[in-house]
Amino acid sequence: TPQSNRAGASNGTSPGPKSSAKSARTQPSVPLFGEYNSSRGLRGPDVLPGTKPNLRDLLKAATALANQPPHHVAEEITRLEVPLFLAVQPRDWLRHGLADKKRNEPLPDSIQRMAKFFNYLSHWTASMILVHDKPRMRAKTIEFFIRVAMVLRKLNNYSGLRAVVAGITTSRTERDGDPVMYFLKERHLWKKEFKSLETLLGTSRMHSAYRMALKHTFDAAIPSMEVHTYDIIRANDTNVNFKPGEETQIHWGKFSLIAKMVLNVVVYQDRFQDTPHFTFPERSDVRELLMNVIIMDEDTLYGR
Repeated sequence: TPQSNRAGASNGTSPGPKSSAKSARTQPSVPLFGEYNSSRGLRGPDVLPGTKPNLRDLLKAATALANQPPHHVAEEITRLEVPLFLAVQPRDWLRHGLADKKRNEPLPDSIQRMAKFFNYLSHWTASMILVHDKPRMRAKTIEFFIRVAMVLRKLNNYSGLRAVVAGITTSRTERDGDPVMYFLKERHLWKKEFKSLETLLGTSRMHSAYRMALKHTFDAAIPSMEVHTYDIIRANDTNVNFKPGEETQIHWGKFSLIAKMVLNVVVYQDRFQDTPHFTFPERSDVRELLMNVIIMDEDTLYGR
């Protein structure tokens, strides 16, 4: 079960090496779940870029996943993600937001892990859909993941929700004659539920729908990290460090704004100490299907 302590991650996360100054901001290299990295090679999020999956093995995993209850999948995603979120310290947000892009300063390890898990979950979702060749099966798998996303929404896991929705979006097209859309377009799950989730996560008016939902979330939650990291970076980039004409005086308003943004996230971490709602049982069968696979890279996804 998730640990209600921000001091560090657990449940299989490994601390990993410190990032070097050459670490790419968009390609985190910090190991996440090292127990799947063995003589069989790197697995799950830690697989090396460019590694091609065995589509037959991936199809077996997708077929087994379809037999799992969607709420079990959503709970296992959340169970794995909670320790990653709790490991992010307030100062990590500052290091992330104030990092000098020109000097290519690395992100804090905790931020890297969150970003890495998000990207993996999105590609995993798309892989489970696109590994099927038949449009009907792809549509059926999309409906499965919409149900997973609906549970993630109820669990206040906005990070996992955004990743799964992004994976669904990656797997489909809106072009006329798309055979997958033929099976989906009139389905309630697609027309109502998925479109509602897309609206929630939409970027219009600075993510206003998401911000309103988070504001009215009174239990523990995993925020959509990319929204808040963007806020901090934008606040840093668009405000000067010193008062204009008073180079000896710090622009306190800028740093007060950034501190407020950080505290707006920390409050959801603190709530994990008082809630019993995230003590899910470990489901090793679901975790195997989620983590012990080699998923498609972007080129393979595009080719499918």
